Amino acid sequence: VRRPSLSTTYMSAKPDRPLPEQNRKSGDGVDAWRAFRYLLMLAALGGIGWGVYAELRCSCVQSLVLSRLVHDMTFAPAPGPAPAAWFPNHGPYDERLGYAFLPAFTERLAQRHFVIERQARQSAGLRKFIDAGGYAIYREKTRAGLTLLGHPGDPLFEGRYPERVYNDFNSIPRQVAETLLYFEDRYLLDPRWPDRNPAVDWKRLPRAIVGQIAGKFEPGLKQGGASTLATQIEKFRHSRGGRTDSAGDKFQQMMSAMARAYLGGPDTTEWRRHLVPVYLNSTPLGSRPA
Repeated sequence: VRRPSLSTTYMSAKPDRPLPEQNRKSGDGVDAWRAFRYLLMLAALGGIGWGVYAELRCSCVQSLVLSRLVHDMTFAPAPGPAPAAWFPNHGPYDERLGYAFLPAFTERLAQRHFVIERQARQSAGLRKFIDAGGYAIYREKTRAGLTLLGHPGDPLFEGRYPERVYNDFNSIPRQVAETLLYFEDRYLLDPRWPDRNPAVDWKRLPRAIVGQIAGKFEPGLKQGGASTLATQIEKFRHSRGGRTDSAGDKFQQMMSAMARAYLGGPDTTEWRRHLVPVYLNSTPLGSRPA
């Protein structure tokens, strides 16, 4: 009987012969570690996604960052004229209250021998923010006016604009406030998120962006609807003509509304309540007493 060679033995082996026990265990271990690695990657992605989702709802991280950034955006009066100051040059609010015309006013007064004794100085942080495209950040007044007093202190004349306003949130009828929030910003006063950023609605913003892009190809698909009360107030106070004409205008409004919201710290609860009477007092068709 002829003894089979090594090659003959190898080629005649059954293809379904089980692997040795040692090799099988080694292969199973590699597959287990590979599966464990994939699970870790999925867990990491899930954790990142959950963190982003939680941050978009509570604004915990951005509230701390933004409140620190705006902490140095200040101004204070000092003797003499300011060596460098920024004045708005458009915006219905700035024009109505005269801020846009301050350079012309001071120049005309100087021609008549008036002298500036004190003028506000803007901090370096505030000037950097303005140079980056933001509006000047300060606590704006809702009403403006003029009061003339006689020699004994008796009022001779007094004028206010607007004439009728809601003094605070509690003076607004409940039905008016709830109707406004239902149509414009339903989660503005949600008490679960005290640090919430009132300038961005993350649920509506992506849809509005997609609608704007699709509107370039099909006008019927163009959508708005991403503005919050905070950004709308910035728009009809400081944007040219009270309108949003470009994506740059929208970004400018959102950036300014964010900075203004965190002037008082990370907690925006009171500021969000303040936005409701500000909006109603500012819009031409807003409900007002009497």
